[in-house]
Amino acid sequence: MKSLFPNILLSLLAAFACVPAFAAPVTYTGKLAIEGVNYNGDAAFSFALRDQNGTVHWRNGSNAEDSINVPVERGHYVVYLGGQGMNPLPANLFLDHPALYLQVRFFRLDTGQWVHLQPDQRIYSAPHALTAELAKAVRPGAVTEGMLDPVLKAHLALVLKPKFASPLADYVARPGQSVVLQAPSTSGAYYSYQWKKDGAPIAGPRVPG
Repeated sequence: MKSLFPNILLSLLAAFACVPAFAAPVTYTGKLAIEGVNYNGDAAFSFALRDQNGTVHWRNGSNAEDSINVPVERGHYVVYLGGQGMNPLPANLFLDHPALYLQVRFFRLDTGQWVHLQPDQRIYSAPHALTAELAKAVRPGAVTEGMLDPVLKAHLALVLKPKFASPLADYVARPGQSVVLQAPSTSGAYYSYQWKKDGAPIAGPRVPG
């Protein structure tokens, strides 16, 4: 059976030979409730991306007080970080800072104060890693399994791990007896199986996944 990661890592991450000035916006879905009641209507928000040390590497405006109006429906809202009139996301933001957290602040009209909506959520760079038009070339050995985020590796292992619908069993036949070899249905990816007779591979029926 083939290893999962060596075959798929290179298709997920790329070395950029030519990178544009800005990255594509990142979709973020949030929830807003005041004293347990879901908010309805337009609301003023400010967004910022910080690292683990608290250093801000991007914000929607020129300063922490700059806001953007976002429609909220029954407590739910959707924004495009780097879009909707916000400052664009720098092209290398997620490459230079793989662990970034989103700070969301909401301006309460009834109190006239900004409220920090906690906890800060981690934002992953998957949309940028999978942007095919930016991928030019990957140097062999440039990407290793150890470079992947543990959460991403765990997700890929569950999705791509080959699974057989039923247990595999040996076939036993007498000399001269015909045997029909049939493999159980298989899900997943990057798998192969090989029939053998008395421990020796049978020529031909090797099926790659």
